[in-house]
Parts: sequence; structure tokens; C-alpha cells
Amino acid sequence: MIVDVLLSLLFLAIFVQPNRSRAIAAALFIGITLFHRFFIAESDGLLYYGGAALADIAIIILTSYFARTPVMVITLHKICFAFIVVNFAGWALWISYFPPFLYDLACAILYILALLSLISGGGYAMGNDKYNGWYTNIFINNSSGANAVNKDGSET
Repeated sequence: MIVDVLLSLLFLAIFVQPNRSRAIAAALFIGITLFHRFFIAESDGLLYYGGAALADIAIIILTSYFARTPVMVITLHKICFAFIVVNFAGWALWISYFPPFLYDLACAILYILALLSLISGGGYAMGNDKYNGWYTNIFINNSSGANAVNKDGSET
């Protein structure tokens, strides 16, 4: 019940994004999440939890190709990584016949964090020293051409 309300609020958050990059990232996050909710959520076990983890991986991959990466996308990636861990824990709880209360609570908290990320303002991560590290080098497409390497191995 609470997750459905949060998903509805997340859907509405698409329409309050201040720029196109954030709106696309929000639409991808919510669209893939809703796809899982409507088409895979009736499954159980590995299909449900594995499908949710694959959905989070898809969100990370699809939102990693912005030339200018909004800080919100970095936050959504962190939330998706947390969802992957939570889904593994949920599968472990399911296989051990424990009730899903802790899994549901963790998901609700992560959806609240995602909602807060979507409705908060924020700039771009590229060029910001706070995010200019291993994370942006691995997961964020830096298409600016900086430090491009020529065929002879010299940097441009």
C-alpha cells in the first residue's frame, strides 16, 4: 500500500523536473520501476528479486550516458546499488521463509530517498570535484573529449 503511494508520487515527480536531463532520468527510473511492478511483481523467488536487481542495473546503465550528469542521477545510482543489495537480502529472507516486513520497509525507505532526490534541486556532477573520482570515471559517460588519447598514445 505505502509503496503504491510512493510510486505514484515518484511518477508525479517526473513533471516537476527543472531540465530535460533530470526529466529523462526520472522517467527512466520510474518507467523501469513501474514495468517491474506491473509485469514481474506477481512472481516470487529469484524471478522477482533477480528481476528487481536487473531493473536497477538497467536504470544505472541507461542513465549513465548523459553528457552533463545531474547530481540527481548520481544519487539515483546510489539508491539503485542499495536496491540491488536489498533485493539480494530479500531473496535470502524469502528462501529462509522469513516474512517480507524488513524487505518492504527497506524498499519504502529507498523509495522515499528516491522521491527526495527527484524533488530536490541540484546541479551537474561533471566538473564538480565532489564527484570527479572513480565513480564518475567508471559509471558516467565523459563525452567531453578531455584527456583523449591519439593513435600514437599521446594525450590531446
